[in-house]
Amino acid sequence: GWRVVTLQVSDSVYRLYVDGDIDKGFDMSKGSAFESPYFSLLKVVTPSIPMVLGSRSSGLSASDRGNFHGDIGEIIMYKELLSSSKREIVERSMMSRWQRFRAVPPSFAGSIVLSWEGLSTLSVAEGAGTPQGKISRVNGTDGYLKVRFGSMNGTALEGIHFLGNSGTVDWAHNDDSVHYVNVVDILPTGVFYGYAPNYTNFVSRNFNVMLDIVSAEAPVDLQSAAIDIINDIPGISAADPSSGPTRGSTRITVT
Repeated sequence: GWRVVTLQVSDSVYRLYVDGDIDKGFDMSKGSAFESPYFSLLKVVTPSIPMVLGSRSSGLSASDRGNFHGDIGEIIMYKELLSSSKREIVERSMMSRWQRFRAVPPSFAGSIVLSWEGLSTLSVAEGAGTPQGKISRVNGTDGYLKVRFGSMNGTALEGIHFLGNSGTVDWAHNDDSVHYVNVVDILPTGVFYGYAPNYTNFVSRNFNVMLDIVSAEAPVDLQSAAIDIINDIPGISAADPSSGPTRGSTRITVT
């Protein structure tokens, strides 16, 4: 499987990491017992000791080294020496792309959750205006992630009870920022019932907000939601008409 190899070279350090762990014998710093002959030959601009991928010995001649057999999936280079925390972020990002379930812990892009700004529930009131939607990434931040959002009819209907919007949001690796989006516009029609089959509940109708993956470098959990529009307009709450022919003694219940 894929390995993530990190080489840090400066005027003062020479370190080799494999899958985030320092490789034994390759944590060298200037002034240590390893300074000679390495730092006497090492020059960052014009190095006398080249980095040979796949080297099988510590010899300096070409005949002392083996050959690399395999593929190189990605190379990232920095001009400066990264701190330990930044190095770990870069390594984890590459593990998310190339190792996924082999990474420790396994790569996880996170759970994508919809909520409303200022509300503790997903239900919204028809006459209270449309709250701003919040799309959050929780419980994981591995890899780049791009998600599409959109709405779908339930018992509430597009163009009658709400106007749906769609769009995309994205996150970089190690990014858990919250995205604020306009998911839908609730229509305060003042008439909530409209088309009503037998015993339709006029207290609430619902629509669905759907989340889809556009691009992900690690597994992701998408939590689509069914959202109730609460009828806060006084009037009829339910109707239970007869389903058969009517006559003088037939009862129709309106509440």
